[in-house]
Amino acid sequence: VENITGAPKGNLGNDFIKALAYKEKDKALSLIFKANEENISIKTFIALALEIMRAILILKTSPVQAKEMRKNLSEDDFTLIENLAKDEKSPVNSLMLLDLLKAYDMTGKCYIESLPLEMMIIDICV
Repeated sequence: VENITGAPKGNLGNDFIKALAYKEKDKALSLIFKANEENISIKTFIALALEIMRAILILKTSPVQAKEMRKNLSEDDFTLIENLAKDEKSPVNSLMLLDLLKAYDMTGKCYIESLPLEMMIIDICV
């Protein structure tokens, strides 16, 4: 299914969110290049990142949602989301989610499809 739809592998999305959360610029950029090499749609890649980041923010601001979220996520996804939601040092916040939304919106408008996401990474990770 991943090859047909261009959907990213779950671990690629999780690794990307971890790289963003811990401001690992080189790792985040390399994951975009890997997605490109594997013919994964950048728009789909960002959509996955949006879902994960949204879940982190929901869990961070409303921990009572954990039980419901656990039902709809893989164990790996939930563990990542839970750990980043509890990590006080994690910069995942609504502004980061907004930056990711902007990158998603701009993706179809750029000659280089991954450019908005790359610029977002550079801005976040400096």
